[in-house]
Amino acid sequence: MAAWCGVLGEAHVLTAPEEREVAGRCTFPAPLPEAVLCPADAAQTRDCLRIAHRHGVRVHPVSTGRNWGYGSGCPPAEHTVVLRLDRLDRILHHDEQLGLVTVEPGVTFGQLAEALGRRSSELLPPSTGAGPSTSVLANALQRGSGRGPYQDMASHLRRLEVVRPDGTRLSTGPGPGPELTGLFLQGGPGVVVSAELAANFHVVGSVKGR
Repeated sequence: MAAWCGVLGEAHVLTAPEEREVAGRCTFPAPLPEAVLCPADAAQTRDCLRIAHRHGVRVHPVSTGRNWGYGSGCPPAEHTVVLRLDRLDRILHHDEQLGLVTVEPGVTFGQLAEALGRRSSELLPPSTGAGPSTSVLANALQRGSGRGPYQDMASHLRRLEVVRPDGTRLSTGPGPGPELTGLFLQGGPGVVVSAELAANFHVVGSVKGR
């Protein structure tokens, strides 16, 4: 705990009983986490994982923790810390011509739709029945169901940036060699800190100039 506080600051290492109870709240009986770690960026995420790896502590990563009805943000086993990534909430890249957006785990469907609207984008924002406050990246990684042309959110994943348990970085995506993205769907050997997704263009007015 002292090492995590040194990385994140005490305010972002949640150990109070009420904080642990909120993080472990679920629609079925589930264990409470030992603590909730709230990194601000990929570098802090890496440092948190290195400390957990060094001490042999189990880590359960969540984005916004709103996986409604399927465990929410609670850990699957006892003696686990939750790594909550909702502070990683930046849209890192937007390529209008190629129809690509890169988001961190804390970017919600509502946030992405608002950002594309402000930029007068012709890209159709993805949406889901889970609501605007849920994570775009997490929904795709969990093979969530979207609406309209986004029925299979995982099929829109193009590239992942992953931090492995020992703190090393890994990139997946189009290119030579085997495709590794599938290893990180519905859990995997690392924490995804950003994802590039292919977006659909609006039907009306999307053909001109393309």
